[in-house]
Amino acid sequence: MKRSIILMIIASMLLFTSAAATILPPPDIETQGIVLTTDVSALGVFSNDADLTWRHSSEVLDANLKLNVVTDPETGELIKIWEVEPEPPLSYDAASFEVQMSTVYAEDTSAQYGQIAYSKNSKVDTKALPTSMYNVENDRIISYTGVNSNRILSEENVMLSGAGTPGVPSELSTTCLLCPTTGCYPGFCSFVDTGSKIDMSVVSVSTSAEVRNLNQAGGGGIERWPPVPSVEGLARVNYNIRVAEVSSTQPSVGYVSTYLNSETQEGGSACVGIPGMIQNIHLKERKSVDGYISLFSNSVEYESGICCR
Repeated sequence: MKRSIILMIIASMLLFTSAAATILPPPDIETQGIVLTTDVSALGVFSNDADLTWRHSSEVLDANLKLNVVTDPETGELIKIWEVEPEPPLSYDAASFEVQMSTVYAEDTSAQYGQIAYSKNSKVDTKALPTSMYNVENDRIISYTGVNSNRILSEENVMLSGAGTPGVPSELSTTCLLCPTTGCYPGFCSFVDTGSKIDMSVVSVSTSAEVRNLNQAGGGGIERWPPVPSVEGLARVNYNIRVAEVSSTQPSVGYVSTYLNSETQEGGSACVGIPGMIQNIHLKERKSVDGYISLFSNSVEYESGICCR
């Protein structure tokens, strides 16, 4: 008699790095909203590839702007002009500081001949949203049964990385009474990268990937250039996957794995900043299961910010 082994795994990871590092940049004047919806029910082959790369700065990308006063050669009057200087390093002066964020999302799904139901909702919104909302969202529900032992292979990952120079606290960067008293917002460099992979002949799986990567501009709004980043909002990354039984008598069959890779480096609270790291946190985690799966559930929740939690 053939013996079936049913594996059950439930795991979650909650990361908080508050009163520390990440400060998010403000949005551009022009904002974009993109919504994608996919629903498939078929007996056949299926594939879906998705890639998003989003970089944003509180100043400009790949250069530094410096405001200089020069003499107009025609009128002899003093005028102000912006000059471009190389980057790195990021821009810093006594009145302002620069932060940059990069967001990456990717999915690669390929299903051999079989019965498949696939549903996905994706959203990208470049406005500054409330802390409870996300600028990037991807939700999937997949059910698949391969014909003649055919398989579905799907990989998904989401990453948020950022860096910033030390910043002088002022009424422009926050009006929140909960913010810690500090001489300087610390310089930082951080990233979180997480995702999953399935390789299965029978599966019922759902995933969600969410990122919050923008804050409102600080005081002065768009009239002040470059804008002062506000510290009143958290950087957030959530990733969830759940593999369950297809029915009460049919477990999911195959291989599923998840991973997490996160690192935070922070400077001191004395401007221009202490020349060296004050804190370094590095976390790696891998999980996998291969067999007859009744339940595999994994959740990653990442938050990082200065104040106003």
